[in-house]
Amino acid sequence: MEYPRTLPRRLRPRFDAELLRVTVEFPRNGQAKTRIENAFFRFAEIVCTEVREKRWRAGLALQCLYDLLHCLCVWDQPNGSPLTSSSFLRFFEPIKRHIIDSRRWLEVLEDLAASSQAGKDAAQTDRTTDQQGFNSKTEKDDMTIYSTPKPMLVAKHVKKRDLRMFLDGAKLTQRQHQCASLRWEYELSVSAIARELNISRITVDEHLEYARRKMEASGQYEKMRRSLSEVKPGED
Repeated sequence: MEYPRTLPRRLRPRFDAELLRVTVEFPRNGQAKTRIENAFFRFAEIVCTEVREKRWRAGLALQCLYDLLHCLCVWDQPNGSPLTSSSFLRFFEPIKRHIIDSRRWLEVLEDLAASSQAGKDAAQTDRTTDQQGFNSKTEKDDMTIYSTPKPMLVAKHVKKRDLRMFLDGAKLTQRQHQCASLRWEYELSVSAIARELNISRITVDEHLEYARRKMEASGQYEKMRRSLSEVKPGED
């Protein structure tokens, strides 16, 4: 299997071992969904341990997990379908949806968020009040709640509309807020956002999907659609 560049090389032997166990437990004939799901959550356990033991930042680890899911589907796709083909998308999308809608994935997100917060709390005990004030603006982790995109990301773009009241009301993570703001306030395409944030299009889509879900759960998404009927979030 070809791993994403976001995966540290030191972890690849452990991932290889887990992948081998999965292929033995679930033969390749007709068990792709089960095989991919089991491999993904075994990978997620390793990733969460790395974050918990402060060897990996939660935001970077989360991005890697999204990339790993795509790589697993490429590795286990039927008949070697091209990555851009509709057949691959029909194979990939249901598996991705099944995993990110699962309780196990929610537990992974909660684990990463808790580890990220614990790491920040520990660091803050050794800082002065001035240092805390400075670092709270410059060293936010991707798993923390964030209200506005970093200025350096948006300085060269023109904001087309102000949706802060809706985005802030949904309590999005930093990366979710950045993607949602760049997509819906600055009207950048998914490809442009991926280049801006130096992440993959798939990762941008994932963040936008989670942002939309959180906004729907809090009622902010429907309010935004009613107040700006011409805005169609999620369309590229």
